[in-house]
Amino acid sequence: MSSFNQIQTACGALGYFDGKTYLKDDDCEDALRILLRCLKYENERKDARLQMLESKIIENDLIPILIHLNSKHDTKIIHHALKLLVNLTKPPLVCFDGKLPKDVTLTNVYLKIEGHLQKTKTNLANEKLFDFLVNKVQPVLDTNWLDRSDEDDFILHAVFTVVRNILSIKSERQISEESDINAHDLVLWSIHKSNMENLILFCGNKAQGDERIMNILEIIVLMLREQSAEELAYTGEQQTKNQREKNNE
Repeated sequence: MSSFNQIQTACGALGYFDGKTYLKDDDCEDALRILLRCLKYENERKDARLQMLESKIIENDLIPILIHLNSKHDTKIIHHALKLLVNLTKPPLVCFDGKLPKDVTLTNVYLKIEGHLQKTKTNLANEKLFDFLVNKVQPVLDTNWLDRSDEDDFILHAVFTVVRNILSIKSERQISEESDINAHDLVLWSIHKSNMENLILFCGNKAQGDERIMNILEIIVLMLREQSAEELAYTGEQQTKNQREKNNE
């Protein structure tokens, strides 16, 4: 079976969202394994990645799987789905080993990957998705690092990498002409509402000397990248003013 047909078959064997919950197929776990393997051995044209992004697997399958499947029997499926989400949201530059491709064909591939991720960013700005991420990582953070398992380390790495990847996607445009809100704003709102921002700050304070500190710093920089210096200064000034007024009461 060709790689194209293999991916097409695997995507069709995941299951489907019926409007209320995700109904997994009996072969869901095996299908996720196949898709991960295809990405592991993808060619320089990133055909496998493009095919999966074009099939809208992130919004149609991966997000619903992570939000709706919470049985202990689904642990491996959730693990593979999270791993696949980490891979598919990877910045285009990382896909090309940190170098912009010089070849015209590969440059077009780069732009296609970037375009697909931009269109998907609004779907990724899903508060329930961030609730899932928080619920996965919170118990790990509550566990003494000496007692953490390899699975715990995977969760920490995967969750914060997904958050970084989502934030790194450039916003395509405003959501509507009537509003100046864009997909990046929606992601920030979901991070706030889900309490993810507090976990990020907690890790930033606790991760000194830890390899995660660079990941956390990246996340914070990406959260602020669409804010002007004037806006940040004004916000800080207002917070200081409000704090002074509160202290004087």
